[in-house]
Amino acid sequence: MNLSSSMIALSILSGGAAGGASDPSGAGNGGSDAPLIEGPKARKAHKQYTALKVPAPWEQKGFTPADASALAAVRVLSSFTQPAPGDRTQTDSDFAAVFTAFRAVDRLQVLAQAAAKTDISAADRAQLERAFQRGMTQLRQYIGSTATDKLSLTFGANSSRAESSVLSMPRGSATFTGNVVVASPDTVVEGLTGTEKFEVAIGIPGGTRDKVTVDLSTGPSHPTLKNVVDAINAAIASIPDRDASGDIITDESGAPRPRWETRFAVRELGEHKYAIGYDLGYGELASIKEVGAGDALMVAEARHGKSEADALELRRYTASGSDLTAVADAGKDVSIDRVATARAAAKIDAEAEKKGKDYVKPDPTVNAGLHVNASTSDADGNSYVVGTASGDYGAVRGNGTKSLFLTKLDSGGRILWRRAIGAASDVEGAAVAVDANGNVSVAGSVAATSSAGLVSGHDADMVVARFSSSGDQLLNTKVDNWGNDAAKAITADSAGNIIIGGSGSEGGLLVKLDASGDVLQRVKVDAATEVHSLATDRNGDIVALTREDGHSVVRRYSAALDAGAHFDLGADVLANAVAVASDGRLAVVGGADAQIPGDQVNTRAENRDAFVTILSTDLSSARTTYIASADDDTADSLTIADGSIYVGGRTYGALDGARRGRRDGFVARVALSDGQIGAISQFGREDDDVGSVQVDLARGGGGHLSVLGLAAGELGQRESAKIVGQTGIVARPSGDIVSALRNSVGDTFRIQVGKGKIETVPIDANDTLATLRDKLKKIVGKSAIVSVSSAGGDAATLRISVMAGEKITLIEGKKNRDGGDALAKLGFTAGVYASPANSVEQRLKPGGTFGLKLDDTLSIDTKDSATRAAEQLASASSALKNAYASLFWTEAKAKMADNDGKRTGTGGSSAYDLAKLASYKSALARLTAGSGTSSMASLL
Repeated sequence: MNLSSSMIALSILSGGAAGGASDPSGAGNGGSDAPLIEGPKARKAHKQYTALKVPAPWEQKGFTPADASALAAVRVLSSFTQPAPGDRTQTDSDFAAVFTAFRAVDRLQVLAQAAAKTDISAADRAQLERAFQRGMTQLRQYIGSTATDKLSLTFGANSSRAESSVLSMPRGSATFTGNVVVASPDTVVEGLTGTEKFEVAIGIPGGTRDKVTVDLSTGPSHPTLKNVVDAINAAIASIPDRDASGDIITDESGAPRPRWETRFAVRELGEHKYAIGYDLGYGELASIKEVGAGDALMVAEARHGKSEADALELRRYTASGSDLTAVADAGKDVSIDRVATARAAAKIDAEAEKKGKDYVKPDPTVNAGLHVNASTSDADGNSYVVGTASGDYGAVRGNGTKSLFLTKLDSGGRILWRRAIGAASDVEGAAVAVDANGNVSVAGSVAATSSAGLVSGHDADMVVARFSSSGDQLLNTKVDNWGNDAAKAITADSAGNIIIGGSGSEGGLLVKLDASGDVLQRVKVDAATEVHSLATDRNGDIVALTREDGHSVVRRYSAALDAGAHFDLGADVLANAVAVASDGRLAVVGGADAQIPGDQVNTRAENRDAFVTILSTDLSSARTTYIASADDDTADSLTIADGSIYVGGRTYGALDGARRGRRDGFVARVALSDGQIGAISQFGREDDDVGSVQVDLARGGGGHLSVLGLAAGELGQRESAKIVGQTGIVARPSGDIVSALRNSVGDTFRIQVGKGKIETVPIDANDTLATLRDKLKKIVGKSAIVSVSSAGGDAATLRISVMAGEKITLIEGKKNRDGGDALAKLGFTAGVYASPANSVEQRLKPGGTFGLKLDDTLSIDTKDSATRAAEQLASASSALKNAYASLFWTEAKAKMADNDGKRTGTGGSSAYDLAKLASYKSALARLTAGSGTSSMASLL
């Protein structure tokens, strides 16, 4: 036997290579000259490592990290994930993923380092930023869609928990708190006279309500917040409980036992901040109103400009009285650019680190585009505003296209819930109507974008949705038709059918749908290019405002959509809205560049004037009032109540004092009887451009409840817990089953446990966070804990917490004809979620999960942000190198295996195994001590 044979024999006995293990990570044998001899545990673990080493991109001859000489080529790359010249095609999926991601990261570093220089122009940096964001998007998509074997790469940091957006999940009894009104419970409430009377009605669903009157005149002449609360509670407690015979039930002392548990309270919200709150008894319903209170005029408009970028602003006027100057801001709402906000927050954090603890961080929120198109109100005084948003809106996640939104507000302007329709597509136009049952319907037009997953050949279709007063989605459908259809108007008839007005390839259209969304009628409006506004009169007839060859025309139709009388407002008139008064007369508003036929209440100015035209019931006569400044004016909307027409519009001039912004908004009151202008209120801010001004009346909202921080109407209005309404997700049609998903429509997402089967998760119409949790539990089993976690009040999130040593992959849903991905709409991030293994066996497996720690906040639009991006990309490169090294066996892993997970030390195997291993090592040491024949002889 020669030396070579002896070495082979010993290596076979030890299970290792005679020349030592391949070690890409550089881990050696602790400084020993003798090759490592593996014990049985190491040999077992070693067998899992089958990858054969190939040259990585960073190991190729001539490779220079983030090579600045490649800048010209990188900045015009169409694909950052394409191979570089000299890269060999990899059949191993893990190698392919690491090498491709590394090339993309390296190219992004080239851009970041170039943008971090001080001598670069703003135009050049902007071009680099566009290329950078294109590359980041491609890298994220590649990592999220590439299949691997032993490795898992994540775009962001490693995480063991996935969490959804915050959604509504009402539970138990309802607790609510109004707006702050006083600095102390015993402070007199300004605005109360002490003579107000409030009516509180309490009951259970479907039952008759008990009503009590709270008369403040029986208490102090200048009531405090505590006085008001005590008076309300005393009135509620005075309603006795009764048995089945109608007899009053008494307590132990003989006093009548109160029937209802609902109570009001004074709540402290902070130092010198107190408000009225209330707790509804379990299963109880309650409402409040002021006796004899007038209505409130609610005004919604989108403000664009210097003071507030694309914000929905709500204004509240007392409708009764001689003027419209008593205005109060009722609040605002915004659509948020999620990515831009995250980037702004990162920059602010970086600035805070430089300037220290005294630095006051500004609000990083970046608003997205938002437009208001229409509004209406219900019988309880709630308002509904509809429009389009380009970013996140409430729980609705923006995806780069516009979504159609519907927002419900109480009479005080507090947002009750938000809904989205067509969030996966590009939406235009919006109209809203409330039917006799209190259900609200919305119409718009959805464009066939590539992200919408629509049938080829469809350009644009009408989209219609209907919601209950609590926000439950009752209907969500597209009115499919070849060619371009656009919805501009909506109303409901007495039978509960939905009438849509708009345009199609054949011109102006009226489309009638039943409550299920099925098309009952499709009527072409002769000579019209568009039906722009609709209303239903007291007899059930449909009134349509059309646009016909430069004219605006009012047309009357029967409930069966048979054409009747019409009135032509003339050429050069652009009418925007029509409404019906209680006596059957009609009112139309818009902008006029010419005199409108009929009687004239006042004279036109020289430019475009806002107008209000009152038409007789039979459309035979007209009387027009012009709301005119010295510049262009137009009226957008109207509502009619108590003999007055309330108009919302915009002006470039001065209708009520001087103009404040680039274009101001206004509201006006015009008498229905004679057309006289009763009041005008103009509003705006410097450099702002007010968008479409929409008006509606909040019934009973004009009293003193707002002074108490409360709103007239139903107390404790709670948002529906159903997912589809809150998020804009397209639900799976009822009747489908999971095994037949390949044939279904609707939004879905996919989930994979470990290397198991990829399961598709549908979203059903009645799904809540709780039911979705139960679906996921059945899929993940013991690999993860799925839970609904409270986010305060009625809000909650869905969490997926991966167990130790397990891996869960969340995958976007596939596009289909009516839907696509639900994952992003739920607020989840696609990718791998894994928890570090506790066992040595798991830790010794090849590969693993490696996070690049990149995110959407990275940009190179400034020198500082480019420097930060370059640093994070360098870290990502290191992570990819570590991922590659994890595929190979090392002596460090052998030591870990033989030492039961300990990286140093000698323990780990049985005494017999250790003694045998020591003997092998001693023999091998003698073999390698020299090559003389005497040493060989002593061994053999």
